[in-house]
Amino acid sequence: MSIDVRIFDPPVLEAPTFRVAGRVSGAESITTVERHWTPGYFTLDVPTGARHAEKLSEGRLLLIDRAFWGIIDGVAYRAGTEGDILTVQGRQLKGLTQDRITIPPDFTTVTGAQGY
Repeated sequence: MSIDVRIFDPPVLEAPTFRVAGRVSGAESITTVERHWTPGYFTLDVPTGARHAEKLSEGRLLLIDRAFWGIIDGVAYRAGTEGDILTVQGRQLKGLTQDRITIPPDFTTVTGAQGY
């Protein structure tokens, strides 16, 4: 059973859509954990010789088996019995909301939480 892993570049100002960067189908092991209240995480092991394995880098987005969206937070290489293995770790895409930093303007007096 082959698991499909699609690699995307995140949207930027110049290109406000997801751009396909590649597709990896030679993953040796995949672990995904989905949570309802906090972002889940994933771990993916890919041989370094797999097609598009070099495109697995921090900040890129993954669609794992058309069911799990994630963002890559770390990439590590390790030696395996049949060659080098690329271990990719990250969190569920909804984890981007934890990175959001809101700083009120200097000219307002904010004494607590505000909004609707």
